[in-house]
This record gives sequence, structure tokens and C-alpha cells, in this order.
Amino acid sequence: MFDVLLLFVPKIVAIYVLLGLFGITSYIFLDHYKKTQWILYALLVWLPLESVVLMHAPPEYYAYIKYVPEMILYGYFFATWMRFIQKTGTLIPRTPLTPWICGSIVLASITLLIQWYSPVTWLFGMRQIMRFVVIFFILWFGAYTEQHVRRIVALCFGMLLFETGAGLVQYLAGGRLDAYLFSSAGVQVSSWATLGAIEQFWTEGTRIFGTLGRYDRLGSFLAFGLIYLFACVYYIRSKTQQYWFWALFATIAAALLLTYSRASWIAAAVGIGVIGVGVYADRRLKKVIVVGASIFFLYIGAVLFFTQSAQHIVESPTMSLSERVLEATSIRAWRESYDGAGRIFFIINTPRIVIPHAPLFGVGPGRYGGGVASALDNREIYEKLHLPFGVQHVYGQIDNNWLSIWGELGTLGIIVYAGMFVALIRMSYALLKMHTVDQFPKILAAGCIGSVAALAVLGCFGPYAEFRTLMCYFWTGAGIVGYYYQHYNAEI
Repeated sequence: MFDVLLLFVPKIVAIYVLLGLFGITSYIFLDHYKKTQWILYALLVWLPLESVVLMHAPPEYYAYIKYVPEMILYGYFFATWMRFIQKTGTLIPRTPLTPWICGSIVLASITLLIQWYSPVTWLFGMRQIMRFVVIFFILWFGAYTEQHVRRIVALCFGMLLFETGAGLVQYLAGGRLDAYLFSSAGVQVSSWATLGAIEQFWTEGTRIFGTLGRYDRLGSFLAFGLIYLFACVYYIRSKTQQYWFWALFATIAAALLLTYSRASWIAAAVGIGVIGVGVYADRRLKKVIVVGASIFFLYIGAVLFFTQSAQHIVESPTMSLSERVLEATSIRAWRESYDGAGRIFFIINTPRIVIPHAPLFGVGPGRYGGGVASALDNREIYEKLHLPFGVQHVYGQIDNNWLSIWGELGTLGIIVYAGMFVALIRMSYALLKMHTVDQFPKILAAGCIGSVAALAVLGCFGPYAEFRTLMCYFWTGAGIVGYYYQHYNAEI
């Protein structure tokens, strides 16, 4: 009977269903022993290490190793949702994010009906956009106590320190560890889905990436950690604590710098600026930002004016830190990015070609600009609109999350999708303004606001919202803020 079912259902979908059932079974087992929190603990430890484990895993088991933890998470979500329904008699939880998430799903469903394409592709596309949002709801459903929540934060902080240390050790090793931490091999996970190869286009030892597999993955991860860490500075009073705080902050910042991830540098600066200037109205930080930005732009302007070669800098395996900065202003780099179908090409042509084709509801999740189109080799929209198949004509992705979502969900869809993050900021700000004796929730709320601003910036420079580790940690932070928001609202 199972063999007959597989004739009509794609194998990878059947695998997802079976793994989801396994997730629910795991929840029931752990629930019997009152240890369900270990599911999230394990996921937070697993995802930063996933790349290294998969690098040494047999190809035939790759899909199971990669997706079992994710499907356990989905099973856990559905189990906690069922318990929430039994406890409250309410089907849909009333959270600040719920209207926007439901709105995104409704609009995406309308797109599916209008475009009339494979529901499996649509399902995978929605999963790519929304997959770790379930962590927010798991925490909202009351699956954890405050003790569990504090352990989650401690675990996240521990993994931040681990990745910082791993990156610095990698740098000190001078590239000798890169071969054990980076894999460029592609993997066929089913007859019609492929996870593409990753190219190490930089010289070994010049960019650190720890156990996350790519320099931008580690950079964005450290940037978020730095943002949450900075939120603590306004609650530290002891001189000794301040000393250790700034020592730790400088160490993580140094590791972030060594990733050579410009988008992560900018995201960290924006997130910290939003917390310091926007949330706490810190005049000292405002002066530091103004002076620092002035010096930076004067330096860039002077180099561009007095050095003609700066206009011709392009990506190279051995580029220095200063060249990495100056490349962002290079006319030749911009031209090559456009002609070689890089990020600049899609920044210009997504609004010019894709959006007019489907302005309100988009071309549909999983069909343009994201990892699903790449993995499924879905070229239909690209060929129909006479566009290259993503970056360098081969990768499917367009190196811009916001444009990808705009193309897939349309103008209405991206407005509603962005509304979800606006609601998250408003919820965090409301928690900040609540009168609480414990300052811990306020630190997390400020960090959450900064992380949303950072994610908005990162989305302009690459597929950062598709990074598994980053988004798992992002939604864990958002979920904890939601947990405290609900807790203190109940006390009012």
C-alpha cells in the first residue's frame, strides 16, 4: 500500500510526512517524561554544527540527517498547538503577529490559485519563508517555564561564544582547518531536488566561518549575538562587569570583522544604532556614530579621489580588508555584477520585469529568487520573463530576500510580510515600556528590536532569511520576547 501511495505522492513529500509523524511521536515520548524543552535545546545546538556533520555524512543519509530535526520541530509545534486548543478552546492564538502571518498565508494561497502551479512547490516555498516562525508560537503556547526560557538564552549565549572561539581558532590556524569545516559538494536529495554546491571563492585562511560553512553565515550569526549583547550595556552598573562586558564585546566584534562579511558589519552597526539611539536615546552613541560615519566617508572619498585604482577593485580570493570595503564603491564591480547577472542585475530588473508581470499577488512561493527555485531547478518564471537563472545564471537565487519575496508574494504580499516584523517591533517596544522589576525581559526586547532592523538590512544583500541557524535563533529570540509580553500582559 505504501508503494502505491508513493506512485502519486513525490518521495520527498512522503519523507516529510513520515518525519513529521516521527516529530509528534518524539514529543509524546518526551512529554511523558516532562522533558519536551530538550527538543528546542537540541535544535539550538544542532543547527550551528549541522554543516560540519553533513560534510562527513554519507550522501544517501544526507536528507534524513538534515531534515529530521526540522520535522521534529514541526511535529512539536503541532503537538503544542493541539494542547493549546484543548486548554483554551481557541483554534488560532491571538498574538500580535497572527493577523500578519495569516494574511501572508491567505495571499500566498490566492497566488497559487491565480498562477495555478504545483502545490508541492508552493508548500516548499512557504516553508522556506515561514519555517522557523513556529518557534515563536511554541513559546507563546506556554510550552516552557521561565526557568526553561532562561536556559534557552544561556544556551544561545554559549553557542555564540563557541562560534566566536571556533572562528578565532580557525583564523589563527591560517587556513589549515578550512578543509575540515567547508564542503563544496552538491547533494541530490531526491529525483527532482538538489542542494547546490557552495564555492569557496576566497583563499583559505582569509575569511573565517567556524562550523557554519560560510563566512556570511557566521558573520550574520555573530552580528545578531553582538546586537543582543549590546542591549545589556544599559543595565550594567559594576565597573568590573563593564570591563568584562567590553572585553567580550571586542572579542566578538573582532571575529565578526574577520568574517569579511560586509552585510553583517552593516547589520551589526544598524542594530546597535537602533538600540542605542532609537530605543535608549543615547547621545554619546549618537556622537560616536556621527563622528565614525564622517571619518569613514571622508576616508572613502579621499581614496576614491586620489586613487584611481579604487574604482577598478573587484572580488578576488586574496583581497585585503580595506579592498573588501572599497569594492562596494567600485564602478567596475557594479558593472561586472550587472553584466554577470549578480545582485545589481536583479535589483534593477526585479521591479522592472518581474513585478509588472504579477504586481499584486506575485508569481508564487518557490518560483523566483529563493532557495526553493534553486533546489528544484524551477526555471519556468525565469525563462518566461527571459531572465538569467539567478546569480551567475546558475544558482537560482538572486541575493536579495526582499526582492525575492516581492517577486513571489507580490506587492500586497510583501506589505503584509513586512507588517509581521513591524508587529514584532511594536510588541518588543511595548514590553520595554512595561513596569517590571526584572530587567532581563527588557534586555531581550531591546535586542529583538535591533535584530529586526539588522535582518531588514541583511535581506538587501543576500538570502540571509533562508539561513537555517540565523532564522532559528532569530525566531527563538522573538518567541522569548513574546513569552514575556504575554506573561506581563496577563499580570496587568
